[in-house]
Amino acid sequence: MHIFLTGEVGCGKSTAIRRSLQMLGDPRLGGFRTITVPSPELDALGELYIVAPDDAGNLRCRDNLVGIRWGGGKGTGFASGFEVGGCRLLTTPPPDTKLLLMDELGTMERMAPQFCAAVLAALDGDLPVVGVVKPIHAPLLDAVRAHPRVLVISVDQENRDDLPVLICRLLHAGGTIPG
Repeated sequence: MHIFLTGEVGCGKSTAIRRSLQMLGDPRLGGFRTITVPSPELDALGELYIVAPDDAGNLRCRDNLVGIRWGGGKGTGFASGFEVGGCRLLTTPPPDTKLLLMDELGTMERMAPQFCAAVLAALDGDLPVVGVVKPIHAPLLDAVRAHPRVLVISVDQENRDDLPVLICRLLHAGGTIPG
């Protein structure tokens, strides 16, 4: 089983996943998370990088630069970051990986067909996936939500504090993470 959280910006999706992982004893993770760091571009809110789940920000490089956030929900995506860095993170997880993280999938990926294929291949694979999918329509996001092995949970202020326990229960019940 794969679990994806969805909801509005700032509702607690990534926090719920982070707390779930702590409750699971921080299992060996593969996959990715995205981070935003200050940009030298004057009008930019920040540069967006795709990094390994355990990357504290030290391993940023141009191969992992996937976009620039401009504000007002606008951004410029860089397909090469997804195709090089993102594909590498999804297709070569560390040894003994127990769980893949995909935090988060959005619209900048639309111009990166190899990355989109790697996401869908991971969903067909044996490793469980926990991730975040933006609540908008786009081919990749719609395919993730429609995947037969994906459970999508909407996050809001009322349920976000209960989600870490639910995610752990679902992963344990599916036999994907040892109890």
